[in-house]
Amino acid sequence: MGENGSDPALAFEHYVSQAQDAVAAQVASFRSLLEAEVVLQRRLHEQLRGSNERRKRLERVVEILDGQDQHTKPKKRRPVGNDWSITDQKIEEIWLIMRSQSEPFTCTSLVRTTKGLSSEATRRAAAVLRERELLRLVGSTKGGGKLLFPMPGTENMNSRGEVEGAVHAA
Repeated sequence: MGENGSDPALAFEHYVSQAQDAVAAQVASFRSLLEAEVVLQRRLHEQLRGSNERRKRLERVVEILDGQDQHTKPKKRRPVGNDWSITDQKIEEIWLIMRSQSEPFTCTSLVRTTKGLSSEATRRAAAVLRERELLRLVGSTKGGGKLLFPMPGTENMNSRGEVEGAVHAA
């Protein structure tokens, strides 16, 4: 026994136990501080990421407004290949071929049987001749093609609907 009547081994164990409790409390406190730090760090990263994204968006807006935009290019104008109109001379040539047909025809079949005709010119001429009521739609093919035939009484007319050989009063 010790001087004050206590067993030194028990006293030592008591001090060790108190020290272990104090260390466990410090470890628990340290863990909660670490967890709080991780949460705070995560929040700061989220805010920073949001701030960087916002900053980049604002810089991009300023670039666009200043005309210094390097990211976008002006839209290229697409080439317009069908921006033409058919001439009366070509309509007349195609009308002479169409007028001579004895059976209903499609523009495609007419192009296949006649050298020098383009399908687009034939299609446009047919549209003009239908507007002038010289050509009529008489049916359609299985593929969706339009069967055309000259209107009755147009055998002696030119592509403008005028009787050939007639004298016009001026």
